[in-house]
Amino acid sequence: MTAQCDWPPRPASLDPSSDYVELFGGALRCWQPRRGYRFSVDAVLLAMAAFDSHGAEVLELGSGVGPVLLLLALNERFERLVGLEIQQSLHAYALENARLHGVDGRLRFLRGDLQAPPPEIEGRLFDLVVSNPPYYPLSDGHINPLDERAIARHEVACTLMDVLVCARRCLAVTGRTIVVYPALRAAPLLEAASEVGFDPQRCLFVRRCRGYEPRLVLVTLTPREARRSRTPPRTRHATIDLYDFDGRQLDPLAEFLHRVESLAHR
Repeated sequence: MTAQCDWPPRPASLDPSSDYVELFGGALRCWQPRRGYRFSVDAVLLAMAAFDSHGAEVLELGSGVGPVLLLLALNERFERLVGLEIQQSLHAYALENARLHGVDGRLRFLRGDLQAPPPEIEGRLFDLVVSNPPYYPLSDGHINPLDERAIARHEVACTLMDVLVCARRCLAVTGRTIVVYPALRAAPLLEAASEVGFDPQRCLFVRRCRGYEPRLVLVTLTPREARRSRTPPRTRHATIDLYDFDGRQLDPLAEFLHRVESLAHR
């Protein structure tokens, strides 16, 4: 999922080896590190799952170089979008990417720790919180704690529970949180969400192709106090495939990418 271009000129604030990618007919234009953390289909799927959510204010916990919020900014209903990222290097890319898209008025990228959020976030309530949390605990293999990829993928700077606690604290009672996570770790995610006070509304499992095991799950969570009764709501489960056997992209991803490309060229 990489398309490299020679345009525009690299901003002086970024590493000389930085890559520029332009995807989906120009709907997503990003600078990102050539080495280290690079966004993948996880971010695109998270944006797809959140794109038609209700509300005007959006918060992303762990915004990286910004692809999720840059795609969500194509939906003009989202009037205020805020991204929080702890890594200075990735935050610098996100700032440049917001300028590149011309949305740095509606979209703010902040550097900070979700365990002690900056004033712009602490005490505010958002209609939608999205996150691509660290996937793996520190006990999973040898990890370089200074590596961008390790911090993004392993619980070096924060845990899954830290992300969910912050999401719950920042979410309006009528809002929703959407998380993308490995399908094999869906059970720990749902258990942690329940401890924090979330109810799972939907689990959307993502396979590369029919016949493959799901690799990812997109989980939609709502605050428990939003229940209309004491009975927990029934969680809806569904599965989507990204490609057919010939490698052609399938809906709903294909439809979403066509949609954001059309919006980018209005």
